[in-house]
Amino acid sequence: MKTFSTIFLFLFHFILNGQNNLLPQPREINIVTGKFQFNSNTIIQLQNNSPTLNGYVNRFINRLQNKTGVFLKAPVVQDTLSKNCISIIVTNHIDSLYLGVDESYSIDIKNHLIKLSAKTNIGAYRGLETLLQLIKLKGNDIYFNNSTIKDAPKYPWRGLMIDVCRHWIPDHVIKRNIDAMAMVKMNVLHLHLTDDQAFRIESKVYPKLHQQGNDGNYYTHQQIKSIVKYAHERGIRVVPEFDIPGHATSWAVGYPKLASKKNGKYKLETKYGIFNPTLDPSKEETYTFLSIFFKEMAVLFPDQYIHIGGDENNGIQWNENYKIKKFMNDMNFNNKN
Repeated sequence: MKTFSTIFLFLFHFILNGQNNLLPQPREINIVTGKFQFNSNTIIQLQNNSPTLNGYVNRFINRLQNKTGVFLKAPVVQDTLSKNCISIIVTNHIDSLYLGVDESYSIDIKNHLIKLSAKTNIGAYRGLETLLQLIKLKGNDIYFNNSTIKDAPKYPWRGLMIDVCRHWIPDHVIKRNIDAMAMVKMNVLHLHLTDDQAFRIESKVYPKLHQQGNDGNYYTHQQIKSIVKYAHERGIRVVPEFDIPGHATSWAVGYPKLASKKNGKYKLETKYGIFNPTLDPSKEETYTFLSIFFKEMAVLFPDQYIHIGGDENNGIQWNENYKIKKFMNDMNFNNKN
């Protein structure tokens, strides 16, 4: 009965909001009578241009044409206002993405003018995705319902975690996922790059990490730069995860001295689970290694955050190593977590 009630409430919510088909739902929307007719004479006009915003708007134009089958006589961004126009007005341009960047926007749709206003280019990106969801296709009638929308995200961090360790995903598929994220206004790609099963990124300072820590599939520096740039152009941050001190088998394959077990020999895991290999927190060499490595990665990932995992250390190797047990006692570690 509880399951049926949940499904009913979901369907009721979907039907209730089905008139605008927006995902996610904006904070405020008011649909009124009348409509903006979209046709080949429609102009896309942009005020206060920038290269990244210009690129986003031109992609918007291509997607709008492909979705509707209507090909514009002027299929590129225009700088003059005219009748039957979609006008995009941006106050400031943000070059560096950060947590809490202003993503708000408003849309005012009238019979002969759609006005999208945003304080930043990031807000304009979100508003353009809303417009792509708003357009109606009924036979040869292609239009936007007259309406006003005011929107801003409820949560500043709207992320998608992709694990490329246990299942390799090529960079072009990652970019396709970034496009899908942008469509629903997600703004953080959490890229899980290391685990017991694989080390999926090139390291030029410690090459054995990628040379021995995977099945031959990993991202080069150039591929990572391309992914980060692609995401940035869509208003999406890329936060990498390098899992330590647990889930560290792939680190130890090429650099076994990092691990907590003396004279250990390591091979990549091929199954799921929680495994024993962990980095040794008692050795200064571990921190030197990590410091050099993270400095290399910080160049590739300009975001203010890097994720270090920190989960599922089963403690077996730490408990078997008397130096680590002494280190834990000296540091007043009550448990392995």
